[in-house]
Amino acid sequence: MEASQMAGYEMASTVSDRRGFLRAAAAVAAAGTGMLLSGSAHAAQPYARTGKTLEDPSPIFHLPVGLHLPCSMYASDVALNLSGPGALTLDFKGDIEVLVRESGPDRHVLEVTAFRAMADPKPSTPDVGSLFVLQLSSTASTPLSTLTPGLLRVHLPLKVTTIDKATGEETTLASTDPTKHLTLRSENVEEFPPRNQEWTQEAPVSLYQPGGSEAGGSRVTGTLEGFNPLVNQAI
Repeated sequence: MEASQMAGYEMASTVSDRRGFLRAAAAVAAAGTGMLLSGSAHAAQPYARTGKTLEDPSPIFHLPVGLHLPCSMYASDVALNLSGPGALTLDFKGDIEVLVRESGPDRHVLEVTAFRAMADPKPSTPDVGSLFVLQLSSTASTPLSTLTPGLLRVHLPLKVTTIDKATGEETTLASTDPTKHLTLRSENVEEFPPRNQEWTQEAPVSLYQPGGSEAGGSRVTGTLEGFNPLVNQAI
């Protein structure tokens, strides 16, 4: 073979090898990207979304039965209207804990085992005035909450109390009807436990004197609107 032919052959071989290498590198990169999106990015969160596909865009969660999930929450500009204190706009900070009661491929049943959120209308006076507290009115009658693909609904039977900042004395002002509750929802849920997850109040809630009810003819003594907390799993 002549020198010019040999040089052409070697050049063609080099170009072919380089193209093969680039194709192989592209394939490896694509595979690596796929592994990152569907695996390692969520592998560190065993109860979070495990992946989405074009054929099945719904997130899939793996929440073992018996799992307790404590979370923190913060809700600003909440409208609380009560007989006596009047119309208030408050910032609530608190905690909520849910227990996984049932677990399935497309539906989880959750129970709220604890909830307490507190607001201080006058934080500049630590020993004067009252704190306002939202908390469960009963853990025995808490309706079960649900998590389905893309939708979380959390139900809370509620009571409103105040704590005197000087004495620590707590007084119950109002509660929801025993057959009704505050419902929070979050749509387009892509992972759970929550991380910077927005929950919104579905509808305004009527409040009655402690132990009162609509069926019993009790007078509405207050309302709660705009309790829309940002929720994060507690660390």
